[in-house]
Amino acid sequence: MVRAILEGRKTVTRRAMKTQPELTDGFWRWHGAGWSEGVKSVPVVHGHSLSTGCPYGQVGDRLWVKEAWRAPASLDAFSGSDIAERCIAAGYRNPSAPIRFEADGALNSAKDWREFGSTPREATAGRYRNARFMPRWASRITLEVTAVRVERLQDVTEQSAWDEGVQDFMGGPTPWKNVVAPVSVHGFAAVWESINGAGSWAANPWVWVVEFNRIEEAAKP
Repeated sequence: MVRAILEGRKTVTRRAMKTQPELTDGFWRWHGAGWSEGVKSVPVVHGHSLSTGCPYGQVGDRLWVKEAWRAPASLDAFSGSDIAERCIAAGYRNPSAPIRFEADGALNSAKDWREFGSTPREATAGRYRNARFMPRWASRITLEVTAVRVERLQDVTEQSAWDEGVQDFMGGPTPWKNVVAPVSVHGFAAVWESINGAGSWAANPWVWVVEFNRIEEAAKP
């Protein structure tokens, strides 16, 4: 999914609502408010669009992406917050360190990797660091939210499933104009279950749908 964002193939993400509405007397009710079962557009709760309660951002918000990473091996004993504290203690204005991103092997700055430490050669990448432990200062991907809505998981269209960054069930990308079967939806369902567990697609929960654009930043030399 990180590679899909970098390549511009992923521009939307879905997350299950933690508080699922209940169907009562033909209406879906969430926090005491209801909307018709057949409505697929953004419902209204207490006079406000339900999208205003989205915990994953509102239109115009900027989000940063966590991903697996490595720092130089000489920093293996330090966490991301430890590295940040050492930078500030040394007098730097902002935390910084050479970072190698696991998704594609890219370096945040080739110059920093060459000049890091006292050895006159490129630093050696250290231990694998899970995406959960990536601090904000190490992130290279910033997204701007362009739209937020709610819908049932299985209401995803072929186009929207494609925009989730999935590939078809044959394992390779299929040009959208040539798709004649719901291959993108099948691929998205497989990805959803791999993340959320067996049966999570069949459960068909209400989900937050967050659309975004990647904010391009100048590459470091």
